[in-house]
Amino acid sequence: MHMEAITLVLDRMRSNAHATALYWNEREYSYTEFYAMIDAWSAQLQGLQIRAGTICGILGDYSPQVCALFFAMMKAKAILVPFTRAIENEMTPLMNIAGVGQLFRFDADDHWTIETHVRTSSNDLIESFLKRDVPGLIVFTSGSTGKPKGILQDCERVMRKFVEKRQSWRTILFLMMDHFGGFNTMLSAFAYGGVGICLPDRGQESVCRIIERSRAELLPTTPTFINLLIASQSYRHFD
Repeated sequence: MHMEAITLVLDRMRSNAHATALYWNEREYSYTEFYAMIDAWSAQLQGLQIRAGTICGILGDYSPQVCALFFAMMKAKAILVPFTRAIENEMTPLMNIAGVGQLFRFDADDHWTIETHVRTSSNDLIESFLKRDVPGLIVFTSGSTGKPKGILQDCERVMRKFVEKRQSWRTILFLMMDHFGGFNTMLSAFAYGGVGICLPDRGQESVCRIIERSRAELLPTTPTFINLLIASQSYRHFD
């Protein structure tokens, strides 16, 4: 097993060429532009000596550069550890659990910086995973019943379910990228040649406005948000 599913999906993405891949800040980006970002990140990662088994944190939200970095890291067989700004103050113990060595920080304008962190402990699960030579994803439980626990996913195995071509959608990337549901939504948006639609925020009115302006077709979301949307009646003011 050597990146077969990821390679197939990336080849399909490249073949989509001038079709729209991303909607961000009221601009559309084609698959050609998106793949150029992935290639640029692949070169950048080589220069930073980020390779198979390197554990990298990514702090931010969905954006062209963040999404491209996810795919470049999977190509490099690195281990991804996404974080959102909502938990920025709680990241240090989570990074220690995951063994994060590099942290990419993205701002609202899609600019990034990188920080190096010293691993304070080793993890038997990660050490055994590294021998498999596949990219990984670490997401954390909420910790509602104790300390947060890291869950390690095999990205090659996750990607297998996207190899068979299915219906593509213009999809709102609503679910947060530090949860498996959010990562899964992002992969499905691009794997089928659809459009990943990035949000400036997740308020009811803002989401409705982006749905209208981006001509979105699919909103993977939570019952909580649907209840808030119904209560606010924001949907009445937008298409």
